[in-house]
Amino acid sequence: MTLQKVEVSERAIFLRLKRRLAKEGESLCTARLVRDGSRRYEDSNLGRYYSRDAIGNFIVRTHIDLESLGRDFGLIGDWEEVDQEA
Repeated sequence: MTLQKVEVSERAIFLRLKRRLAKEGESLCTARLVRDGSRRYEDSNLGRYYSRDAIGNFIVRTHIDLESLGRDFGLIGDWEEVDQEA
């Protein structure tokens, strides 16, 4: 029997990770877009998603790939796939 994949939005994965990282004292953040509307990000050293320590306010992780980190933490099931456009 084949498993049917369920689409999960990128936002839902972001929120799952945000809650999981909060348990470790980290805060998941999104880098701001450049004002001209391009898809480049203001600080290329951070990437689109990064996390910072909630108490010390220093950067912990940069260039976070939501899907791979979510799978590493077990937050995305084998039956789920991330919908990048939602």
